[in-house]
Amino acid sequence: MAKAVEEFSAKQFTEDVMDNITLYAPCAMGQVVSARNVHSIRFPIICGSANNQLIQENNAEILQRNGVLYVPDYLANSGGVINVAAEIGQIYERQDVNARVGLLSEQLWDVLEIADNQSITPLAAANMLAEARLQ
Repeated sequence: MAKAVEEFSAKQFTEDVMDNITLYAPCAMGQVVSARNVHSIRFPIICGSANNQLIQENNAEILQRNGVLYVPDYLANSGGVINVAAEIGQIYERQDVNARVGLLSEQLWDVLEIADNQSITPLAAANMLAEARLQ
């Protein structure tokens, strides 16, 4: 880590810095929440575009019990998928893409409401909705 701090002017996380972070957004590398660190995570929200942020799905339950809101990665990064799909084999319509991406906030609210009403994690609620769509 010292080399990265020196070479890239990176900042190393310390306890006092971590206490001031309100949103952790893993966007480049997945599998960042593991059995090794899930109990010590204190970020109020984890919401990023990296795939497979949780090494195990039950980590979502541990995060929730510890007061951490985990937004499922595939919901957080779905805007990028919508945009890429609109670029393939057709004329790109920015207004259409913006409208569809704009609906994602409603979908997130739906997921959070279902999770709250059914006392399940947002990951379980998002999985439930995704499985219903596939049927």
